[in-house]
Amino acid sequence: MFGIADYGAFVVAIIVFLAIPGPGNLALITSTGKGGIPGGLAATLGVIAGDQVLMWMAVAGVAALLAAYPAAFAFFQQALTITLLNPKAIVFYMAFFPLFVDPQKHQGLVTFGAMAATIAVLTFVYGLAVVLLTHFLAERMRASPRITQLLNKVAGVFLIGFGIKLAISK
Repeated sequence: MFGIADYGAFVVAIIVFLAIPGPGNLALITSTGKGGIPGGLAATLGVIAGDQVLMWMAVAGVAALLAAYPAAFAFFQQALTITLLNPKAIVFYMAFFPLFVDPQKHQGLVTFGAMAATIAVLTFVYGLAVVLLTHFLAERMRASPRITQLLNKVAGVFLIGFGIKLAISK
């Protein structure tokens, strides 16, 4: 389809990469917690924009530049947003993404446009699901002081446990 090798596997790979915990997921959850659904959706659009920039940079050959001149990456680290610095996204677009381009059926920008649209749609659907789930859970926690107290106690137990582990480790 549009020169994409195994479109179904491409879609599954995107969904798996989206679901792997990382800075993008944390940004969605944090933004939803602070700004509700509008804040979470704004963060989702930011993730989509960052993904699109990374994808088109890979298409333009920036991957080859970064591979040849790793020091150039330090400049990008200071200037780009969380999504652009997300190691998970960088690995996907620079190393994994090209595996889905069929060299015999490649249609140039049509192929990359189809891939970009697929990524944007899947990221939006995933981000919307995370935002709605986070909003729902945050509302439930705000409505029940008992849940908040329980979660605070559980977090405290984990922090104490990590502290003990850190203290006894060499």
